[in-house]
Amino acid sequence: MLPKLRFKMVKDIMTHQGTLHRDEIVTLDENLTLSNHRNGDPEYKVRDGVGKIWYINKSDVKPL
Repeated sequence: MLPKLRFKMVKDIMTHQGTLHRDEIVTLDENLTLSNHRNGDPEYKVRDGVGKIWYINKSDVKPL
């Protein structure tokens, strides 16, 4: 099993379903070596501390 990659949010993301705040720690929720359905897209599928799944741009996070 691969270790979960963790990222720190760089800016706030607000949607009608909630807010993902700056400086919050999120965990990558997909295996990038096996994920071919989003090949070339500048997005990550991440999970926040509560367990909610978010699709965010790679520029919105920085690795820990």
